[in-house]
Amino acid sequence: MNERPIRVLLVEDDEDDCLLTRHLLETIEWVRYELDWVCRPDAALETLDRRAHDVCLLDYRLGQETGLDLLGAAIAGGCTTPIILLTGQVDRALDLEAMRRGAVDYLVKGTITPELLERSIRYALDRKRVEEALRQAQAELERRVQERTAELACANAQLEQRLERLSALRRIDLAITASLDLRHTLDVVLTQVLDQLGVAAAAVLLVDAPGQALECAAAKGFRTGPVQPNRLPLGKSLAGRIALSRRVSPIFDLTGPADDFVRSTFTAHEGFVAYAAIPLIAKGQVHGLLEVFHRRALEPGPEWWSFFEALAGQTAIALDNATLFDDLQRANRDLAVAYDATIEGWSQVLDLRDRETEGHSRRVTDLTLRVARSLGMSPEQLVHIRRGALLHDIGKLGIPDGILLKPGPLGDDEWQVMRRHPQYALEWLSPITYLRPALQIPHCHHERWDGTGYPRGLKGEEIPLEARIFAAVDIYDALSHDRPYRKAWPAMQVHSHLRALAGSHLDAQVVDVLLRTLAPDSFAQPN
Repeated sequence: MNERPIRVLLVEDDEDDCLLTRHLLETIEWVRYELDWVCRPDAALETLDRRAHDVCLLDYRLGQETGLDLLGAAIAGGCTTPIILLTGQVDRALDLEAMRRGAVDYLVKGTITPELLERSIRYALDRKRVEEALRQAQAELERRVQERTAELACANAQLEQRLERLSALRRIDLAITASLDLRHTLDVVLTQVLDQLGVAAAAVLLVDAPGQALECAAAKGFRTGPVQPNRLPLGKSLAGRIALSRRVSPIFDLTGPADDFVRSTFTAHEGFVAYAAIPLIAKGQVHGLLEVFHRRALEPGPEWWSFFEALAGQTAIALDNATLFDDLQRANRDLAVAYDATIEGWSQVLDLRDRETEGHSRRVTDLTLRVARSLGMSPEQLVHIRRGALLHDIGKLGIPDGILLKPGPLGDDEWQVMRRHPQYALEWLSPITYLRPALQIPHCHHERWDGTGYPRGLKGEEIPLEARIFAAVDIYDALSHDRPYRKAWPAMQVHSHLRALAGSHLDAQVVDVLLRTLAPDSFAQPN
């Protein structure tokens, strides 16, 4: 922590975005950053000319000018500070144009995490160091071309290899951040392993759920087929022992005794003579193993091993991200199931309170969904329609039993109380973010097509479609089932009554779709 902090220049005209960037930098561990903020392009150019900063974060929108204009002016003026362009949306054309004009990276606001920002800054600084070293090597090559041509060519090749390896790590970073498809990310990783390490084949083995064995998740470069055996015991195989050791393996000679390598037959058929592996560790947990095979002897140098470890680190991050995403999806599914179970429980409570309508909520929910599907409503909409239908009478919990359960007709004052239940539903459910999209039915299913309904007197298509559907279904179900004060109507009488209400109380199109949905089974009289 005694090292000099990394100085960052932020060119941004939005103070909130500046504060957010400062917060992101402050949450990065192990590295200290000093952030200087300017909001005007001319001040930014003056500051960049002083070359006092290690990296510049440049916003694309700067009043009347764009970040690309400032980027071009800075590069034209000889700026050597690496510049990372920030923008508010994903735009591939803008990304390419920024890189063409000299930006070293391109980040989208709203998706930037401390880890992503730290990796981008680290990449910019590494690239600057490599490019400066490359420029120095090229200058030295021009000065001493005749006497040290071979030596400088070798140095140049090494620098280009380092730059390529940095680019390879960057490509893996982009695969990790741009896709949650683990198979795609592992394919990118293995491609870089083969290209950059110069090995014949590579594979990623993952620890299985019980933590007892390694299973092959991805492989590249094998001639005879999938890696065999596909499952390796942790304590009884070379790969398993390397994973448990949590240390980088040496280079193993596969032409020697085969007692310690359970895949000796497979590797012999492939013609492999050298093998090495690194455990994939993220947040202290071993996720698996990255292993490489070669058909000639391997004698790698320190840089080869260093890059091998870097690739393993990136792979471990990808595996950890995939695990976190799977866990989050599983938690969200469990939460959705719990919410729906709670809603169904509330619906059953409503039916139990009003014994005259027992089973009503389930029936109208099922039929409402059938009609909504026939009208082309999306699966996402159907989820909220189902919840709204189950909770359509939730507001009646606020109606006194003496009114709700009264055996005879309600008086005028009692009707005024009864008509408050849609408003109660709105007041109770709207604070619940999860149920807000389902409010249309509980709040609006007593509105009428001609505007004579309640609570707001909406008319025609002012009434949400899901509420119009439910209103027709609700009347159909009420008339088709026995109540204490009357028997269920015959199906033909119910259909005739619905058609009579079409255009006044009900949406005629919805009534037509409802009757088509019910035919022909609707003519069977309910018990």
